[in-house]
Amino acid sequence: MRIRPSEGSLRNPDSLNGRGRDRILMKLYSPDRNELLRIDALARDGNDLLIRGKAFGSMPMTARLSPEQARQGLRLLNPR
Repeated sequence: MRIRPSEGSLRNPDSLNGRGRDRILMKLYSPDRNELLRIDALARDGNDLLIRGKAFGSMPMTARLSPEQARQGLRLLNPR
């Protein structure tokens, strides 16, 4: 299923789930507390998850996460 323009898209991040362009969903930091990745928007493209954000505070990026890759990532979690 493709995301419909009425549901939002990466081209118009203001329409994604009512989140504005300046809304930050999550930040990832290095061990010395420098910002590595800022995630601004999530969207679905077919079965894949598109992750839009900025790397190192300035480089725009869009990452694609497939269901297989998501399952592999969840295996890294310890259930304890």
